[in-house]
Amino acid sequence: QLARFDYEYQDQLLERQFLQLQPTDQQIEFSKNLYKFYYEYQTAKKELIELKHRIQCNYPTQ
Repeated sequence: QLARFDYEYQDQLLERQFLQLQPTDQQIEFSKNLYKFYYEYQTAKKELIELKHRIQCNYPTQ
């Protein structure tokens, strides 16, 4: 959970730096979509690792 806090803190810092550059509405929308897809990618990656672990250990899926 500490790692998650660090990621959220880093995300906030990057967002502030980005907004200081005074991006256009299109750039803001693009960055929001990019962040959303990156978050979904990380979530899917974590789920895949968990599934592989369950298969290796012969645990039933939830």
